[in-house]
Amino acid sequence: TRFVLRETTTLTTTTTTTEEERERKMKHHNLQKVRVVASVALLVLASCCISGTAAFSMPRSHPPTSVALASALRAGSRGSNAKAQRNSDSALKTSTDSTDVVSPTTDSEKPADATTDASTEVASEAAPAGIAASIRETFKIQPFVAVFVGTVLTYLVNNELSWGPIRAAASVGSIAAMALPPNLALATLCGSYAGMARTTVVPTVASSAILGAVCATILAIFDRLKLFIGIGGRLGFTAQCACTLQFLVATTIFASSATGAALFQPFGSFGKLASDLPFVALWTIVGAFGVTYWRNFFAAEGEVSVVRTRLSSMSAAVSIVGLLGTFVSPAVAGPIYCGTFVAMASPLRLPTYGSLLLASIMAGVSQQLLSAALLGGWGGKLGTGAFLGVVSSMGLASMFRGKSNDEPVLVSP
Repeated sequence: TRFVLRETTTLTTTTTTTEEERERKMKHHNLQKVRVVASVALLVLASCCISGTAAFSMPRSHPPTSVALASALRAGSRGSNAKAQRNSDSALKTSTDSTDVVSPTTDSEKPADATTDASTEVASEAAPAGIAASIRETFKIQPFVAVFVGTVLTYLVNNELSWGPIRAAASVGSIAAMALPPNLALATLCGSYAGMARTTVVPTVASSAILGAVCATILAIFDRLKLFIGIGGRLGFTAQCACTLQFLVATTIFASSATGAALFQPFGSFGKLASDLPFVALWTIVGAFGVTYWRNFFAAEGEVSVVRTRLSSMSAAVSIVGLLGTFVSPAVAGPIYCGTFVAMASPLRLPTYGSLLLASIMAGVSQQLLSAALLGGWGGKLGTGAFLGVVSSMGLASMFRGKSNDEPVLVSP
């Protein structure tokens, strides 16, 4: 009887202790949630206050680094320096920014010939011809190859040479920015983001080749439909879509075992999420404004040269600033690289430095929220964080200012 009473008392005490521990953990968990919400609210409030100041209300300068300018400089380098300067000046006046669409202008975007006699065309031949022309215009061979090569090359440098995803992607992007035309450099940059995937998600080189083809196809479709034009992180989001699609196909259809990779898992510590948020947001801001400073520095008035023009391009600024971030600290390399993607947003989307600041902070929040998603070494995860940050900041801006040109319209007319 004494034994039974002792065991019953011990069991009752243990149960009470377990319930108290569970209740204490629940209170702590709720407190951590409050800290996360408070941190986000304070960051957004601070950015909105700073955005109202004169300095951050200034319009963003966006150096023109178009294909026309690069072509003029290349053509001028073969002739006299005076002719090169004239060609560069005329290109500067007429150029438009090309940081988003990697495919050159298609024939379908040119004015149609009004003198075409439709009565001479046979209906049975016109439809197949139109479909074939549409396919040719969508899947340009040069951007497709650039995305493919960028993916495989970055994957090899990342996993085989053990450079790490950010340093590998930034290195490939830097070389492409200095060696290729702007549209192909951006295509290579998109492929390099997909190549940031680890072997836990993309296990073999053959898989990386398939990933490169999928990424090039998705980018071609996005360009054809003019989706997400001018939104920072668009190229990284494209790479993430390709990586996710391949992961889902490999794990469901082919029953591939991707050890250590997962689409989502429950959040671990909300306290760590809240405590790391200011740190992540700060270095994301550094990356965004670092790209802005870099481009403005090399686009300043002075001697015009091919090298200077290449260095002021968006692809070069993003890659080089991201590469420099890897030498600062591994802990800050990711937020800095994410911030460089935010800076790729068009001035029509983020018109002022204040809006760029707000987008950078929201990208920091998105990075923290994505800490429980796309796990195991996902390609394009940082770009997706930047994409979500830009879209959410545009939504906040339009909500506070009312209807404006900054509304998050994701499809270009």
